Amino acid sequence: MLHDLLKQARIERGLSIDAVAKELDVTPERVSRWEEGTEMPSSQQMANLTILYELPLKTLYAALRETDKAQEIHLRVRAVPKAGRIKLAIISQTAFLIVLSQIFSIPNAATLPFEMKLLYIYLPILATTMWMVYNQRYEQNPTQRKHNTKVELTYCLIQCSLTFLGTFFIPSIVAMFLLIISTSFYISTINPTRMNRPLQNR
Repeated sequence: MLHDLLKQARIERGLSIDAVAKELDVTPERVSRWEEGTEMPSSQQMANLTILYELPLKTLYAALRETDKAQEIHLRVRAVPKAGRIKLAIISQTAFLIVLSQIFSIPNAATLPFEMKLLYIYLPILATTMWMVYNQRYEQNPTQRKHNTKVELTYCLIQCSLTFLGTFFIPSIVAMFLLIISTSFYISTINPTRMNRPLQNR
């Protein structure tokens, strides 16, 4: 890859990092970052390095392609756990809302102590909702993040409304199906089209 090529070329020409930095008018730390692969030289710096190290353009282009491919794979691998955590938070919230919508159809459920409902239902719903909003940290664009947060909160409001209807006004089984359908639609359609956040497996 590019950073390996730059380090190898410098060593082969008997140049120190300080000497290269002085020749290119940059800091030695920057040259070190180029060779570690944590920073890419600018196009002008790349041209200067090519001249300094007498690198054939063919060799340079091959190293650049290999570096680009490695970075693309790295980004894909990092995206998988993020999508998984986001999806898990959404599904977990729906699961606890379904439990809440169903619990009052169970005989004597209304007499359950409030502490038990708080511990096993209300707090998990609050926690998963906060987890969903917290997952917005993965979005680097501030404008997109603000938009996504609004969409997420609107979705949570809709889910809570369906749960409320299932608890007091409509059959709980109907509310359960509506919650599942809205969750599936949110993951498969709203996230990729409205939030720039595809969660489906490709």
